[in-house]
Amino acid sequence: QNYNKITTKLQQNYNKITTKLQQNYNKITTKLQQNYNKIDIILLMDVIEHVEDAAALLSPLRALRGFHAETLLVVTVPAYQSLFCSHDEWLGHYRRYTAKMLHRCLGKAGFSPVLSGYFFFVLLVARALQKGKEFFVRPKPDNIVGIGGWRGGKFLSALVKNVLLADYKVSKALRCAGVKLPGLSCYCVAKQSDSKK
Repeated sequence: QNYNKITTKLQQNYNKITTKLQQNYNKITTKLQQNYNKIDIILLMDVIEHVEDAAALLSPLRALRGFHAETLLVVTVPAYQSLFCSHDEWLGHYRRYTAKMLHRCLGKAGFSPVLSGYFFFVLLVARALQKGKEFFVRPKPDNIVGIGGWRGGKFLSALVKNVLLADYKVSKALRCAGVKLPGLSCYCVAKQSDSKK
């Protein structure tokens, strides 16, 4: 039901752009091969940490019909293995990444980073506290909830949204000034490597 709502919203907001949201990675290659002559961007938002061999998942993307030298691959992942905790286990994560780890993974799959960094600086403190707490008290699996368990209400949700938006704006401004902040998540924009063309 949420999938259909998201797809409808994307089609309404970007009706001049062909946008497809796929739930199942295994079906993507078949659908893309059949329907698209040109792929400008592929988004893998918090996907590859759920796969044991991420490079093996990424490599076949370069063989898709419509993939070309300027196709952008945008990948986001949870950052810093040192922050790996019960929440990651509950979500089915194999690992968390640094920017260097993500670059190596993408390079192995035939991609070269164009731009990368971190985001959600303010969430680092909360995750560090959670990780520290787990040294003393290990949570029961039944007590772990994901984003679907959020019960903060409209006011608190709006507050969190605004804090994260401010975090983004401050981090962006600092990045423009040459200061790169760490964050709870890592991103990389990449293109096909010259050697793989």
